Amino acid sequence: MSWIDKELRRRQKIVVKKREENSIAPAGPGAGNELERISALWGLFEQANNALPPELRLLRKTPSTNSFAPEHAVFSVLLQSHNGSGIGLTGVAIKYVWPKPGQKKSNNLWIRCQAETGYFLGRRVGGTIAEPNMDERVFNERAVEHIIECLVKARRVSWRSVSKRRFWIF
Repeated sequence: MSWIDKELRRRQKIVVKKREENSIAPAGPGAGNELERISALWGLFEQANNALPPELRLLRKTPSTNSFAPEHAVFSVLLQSHNGSGIGLTGVAIKYVWPKPGQKKSNNLWIRCQAETGYFLGRRVGGTIAEPNMDERVFNERAVEHIIECLVKARRVSWRSVSKRRFWIF
């Protein structure tokens, strides 16, 4: 009878996994517009932050707060860590900000949405200020908790840790 128990557990895991994958509307033409999907993803960030104990929660700032640094002025809502890093909603995208500049690649990430491709990451790579080159990858929706954890622990979120890997290589 042990194989029956194993099969039941395996099927329960599959059901839970499908629920997690379907928690955000799937990409496609009928998935709704990009702003609604970005708002839904931002809701997941807010939920993850609110699930933390009060002493670990990130500081939530809104435009009515006059303590925004000039580089954070574009956000309508910002969840900020004690070291100055944070993640914020700009209205059309979600931006992760790391306070220390990168040498060749930016440490800041943009999470955007397109109806046909779904969520994707963007970051500045090389180029000049007038004409920066952008690197893009598919965003892993299950990385929301990882981003919140890194912000709480004051660690930088790596590009690789929040993007979907292709063929288990990157």
